[in-house]
Amino acid sequence: MIIVLMGVCGCGKTSIGRALSTELSCPFVDADSLHPESNKSKMAEGIPLTDEDRLPWLQAVCAAACSLLSDGSCAGNVIVACSALKLSYRNILRQGSHHGNDTDAPPPDRAQGDAGTRAEEGGGGRQRRAAAVVFVHLHGTFDLILSRMSQRSGHFMPTSLLRSQFETLETPTVSEHFIQVDIAQGVAGVVSDIRACLSTPLGN
Repeated sequence: MIIVLMGVCGCGKTSIGRALSTELSCPFVDADSLHPESNKSKMAEGIPLTDEDRLPWLQAVCAAACSLLSDGSCAGNVIVACSALKLSYRNILRQGSHHGNDTDAPPPDRAQGDAGTRAEEGGGGRQRRAAAVVFVHLHGTFDLILSRMSQRSGHFMPTSLLRSQFETLETPTVSEHFIQVDIAQGVAGVVSDIRACLSTPLGN
């Protein structure tokens, strides 16, 4: 299963992802590390990324997660920290999990919004089982996240882009069978809540 920790910049995806991967003894993929330098430069200058900027990055994120699942080195789960702000971005990750590292996966506008978290057979002509994808929305208020961003250093994402991130965010709907966790608590509390939710059948 691919567990995607999603949300706006500064919501704690990386720190929570690392802690959760330790708890579950599974690998962690930080999507920020897979951004091309052109994307990092734009964001560092306070320029929001376009859908065209994000597409190859999202494909690379999904390929990295699927590669870890397919090489047999993990215990069946991979944690991914990725903003995944729009439904179309989440669909790219869902569709990519069905096609593994195929480069001919359907474009995002053909991805189905109700792909959900259930594994299905096939994808790209391969006889393989698709990875289940679960999105965990790390939810917090603008003021809380802004205060946390203001305290961190060394990251290419400036606080000036936080408003744009909130405006871009399309909060997952019930049909996506997602998990939402309040980040006002500490990392340990968030990880505990996620683990509890993962132990409960989604959609219940």
